[in-house]
Amino acid sequence: MKRIFTLGILLAVCALGVFAEDYNAVRIEENMILPDGNIGKILFFKDWNDAKKYANDESQWNGYRVWPNPLPSKSEQDFGHYTKWHKVNENEAIQKIAAIMNEAGAVYGITFIHNEKQIRRAALTIKGKKIRYSFMDFFDESHPAYIASKEKFDDIFSLDSKKGTTSGRNLTFEERLYMLRHQNWPLSATGNSRGGRGNGRRGGAYEPPLIEEVRHIYYDDGREVYGYVVDFNGNIRNAYSGAVYQYYSVPQEIRDLALKSLE
Repeated sequence: MKRIFTLGILLAVCALGVFAEDYNAVRIEENMILPDGNIGKILFFKDWNDAKKYANDESQWNGYRVWPNPLPSKSEQDFGHYTKWHKVNENEAIQKIAAIMNEAGAVYGITFIHNEKQIRRAALTIKGKKIRYSFMDFFDESHPAYIASKEKFDDIFSLDSKKGTTSGRNLTFEERLYMLRHQNWPLSATGNSRGGRGNGRRGGAYEPPLIEEVRHIYYDDGREVYGYVVDFNGNIRNAYSGAVYQYYSVPQEIRDLALKSLE
């Protein structure tokens, strides 16, 4: 019995090592308390490209749908997507995360938290004496929060009738087109699978989000330009694979429309 138990431990350790090696994680911690109170297994990374590989692994939320509401959540306890900076000494849970990241030389941490009919993808980034915590939720389509959010999204962003409401007032067609053009989507959720709105912005103070984000491109009459998206560096990408197109291989009209999504 003792031999079987020991063998089981060795196999578990080997499996964990292979898992970490697959994503090049520098450390893995189980049952970590996150800033929103959830508990998850965090993979820690030194390099952004390694963290991105794990964060954008769609098998982690296979069969679930991204949060359809373009507006960010009001707090870390809400459903949706959210970003907040915390001081490293804010509470015991954040202190522990910061200590592990500093000890391992990690800059990023990624975790997927599984709840009933909901998966939360959460990302941690340490910068000096602060930690940025951001998340996006994925849902089974029968989840009540997903259904309510999708109905609200469809109501606001239906361009067929050229009318909609937000914050209790009617939106003009131009206002809604502007909102559509300036809505951010995770790169892994472009094409037919929509993602949530992020917090990226242009200008000298812009800091690239942990999960790469892009914007969709629209004609002036509200029709979407299918097959193309634009990132915050002005690169026009394939909406399905994320591959960057050579700039002049993209039709002039689409290049011009892409700029309107970055204005």
